[in-house]
Amino acid sequence: MTSIFSSTELPSEIGTIKMVIATASAVMCGLNHVEGANGIMGFLLTANVAGLTVAKRVGLDEEAIGGKLPIVMEAALPSMAWFVLLWTLFAQLY
Repeated sequence: MTSIFSSTELPSEIGTIKMVIATASAVMCGLNHVEGANGIMGFLLTANVAGLTVAKRVGLDEEAIGGKLPIVMEAALPSMAWFVLLWTLFAQLY
């Protein structure tokens, strides 16, 4: 997938790990009835650290893509939307 911040192809593993973390975080926050910014900030911190870790493990050159911003922004909105949707669903169901 091409990033909107650079012309370099970013590995799909970055988006995949963010979606997996979004699912796991949303289920945990929903079942534990976490409210407010604590859940959102926890998800964002965990997802971005995992995304940067995956980028480093696959050998992505940060200088070639323009720094850490393209990695952080990769799949940020879809994973955030998925997190909020599942969080709300699980908080209402249980």
